[in-house]
Amino acid sequence: MVDELVSRISDAPYMRRFVDRSLGVEGFLAADLVDGALSFGGVRVAPSVDAETVSRLARCMTWKFAGHGIPLSGAKAGIRCRAQDATRPEVIALVEKHFGDLLRTQVIVGRDLGATNEFIDRCYAAVGIDQLHLVPNPECPARIRDLRGYRQHMTGLGVAWATDAALEFLGGSAQGARVLVQGSGRVGMGSALRLEQLGASVIGISDIGGALYSATGLPLAELIEATDQFGSIDRDRCDFRHHRLDRDAMLGLDADVVVLAADSHLVTVELARTIRVPVVVEGANLAVVPGAEELLHSRTIRVIPDAIASSSSAALVGHQTARGNRYDPDALWSDIERSIRKATRAAFESAEGTDKTIREAFYDRLRAGV
Repeated sequence: MVDELVSRISDAPYMRRFVDRSLGVEGFLAADLVDGALSFGGVRVAPSVDAETVSRLARCMTWKFAGHGIPLSGAKAGIRCRAQDATRPEVIALVEKHFGDLLRTQVIVGRDLGATNEFIDRCYAAVGIDQLHLVPNPECPARIRDLRGYRQHMTGLGVAWATDAALEFLGGSAQGARVLVQGSGRVGMGSALRLEQLGASVIGISDIGGALYSATGLPLAELIEATDQFGSIDRDRCDFRHHRLDRDAMLGLDADVVVLAADSHLVTVELARTIRVPVVVEGANLAVVPGAEELLHSRTIRVIPDAIASSSSAALVGHQTARGNRYDPDALWSDIERSIRKATRAAFESAEGTDKTIREAFYDRLRAGV
């Protein structure tokens, strides 16, 4: 069924959009709408959201589901405004007016960058349905965050497994690896914690204001205490020994892994030229711009794409949505780990010695039903 779904997706996802000039708000909802399949994805709230990004994110979700053998298609919504303005009644009303019919019939949306639980809850209350009302099981919970197996730092868990599998392919492991993390929000800190649990040392981490670095490793517990809900690190609370660097300069440091977990489109061609690590991991969706990924590949720097590395949260929701929340959590997470590790190794093997990026090799395998 997954092979059939992949073969039926169109050249570009379906796009619905609205503009309210009086409020200065623009909205987008893109989905690979396939008959008989639910579509799922997150809502991104930011002043930089645009139609092209939302469309690419929706297609990326479809690849994530396909990589885990889940018969769902991808979706993504975007609200172009400040995150603190998204919960205004006028904005919620626009979401209900323009996207409500899709949310009632085929599309489920959850949190993404800038979207809070409060925003999601208010949107569904306005539409007049539960977030998971489309799941075919009357005993399914109303909200995604109440699904069986829902864990803290789920996306970071997948990032850690993909990183470990990539380093194993290169003859090493996460144990003892030196990691640089771009971004200190949920995905960045979650990836740092999960990698530390596998024995890695996080030697650098950045937020919007710059980077903190220590060759001997940063104390994550203290870093988390100094970080607010928006991923900004309070330097005055960082009493441990460290150096302060420019945010982008951190990516050029000597290390084993760079985890990109801040936002989309941050690694340009120019910035890619400065990266020196053997493995780059897209914890954030679309973190590497087109052209930069090919440049890194030509320099034998392996980029684990978002469709593999940041797929674990989507996999949890997708599996439980497709199975009516009946998947045993332990078995579910065992399958997700197995799938991410297998996809990483197979994509690396397929791309090795070719002009194809690891992303291209992964997509080719999915199209071929491998």
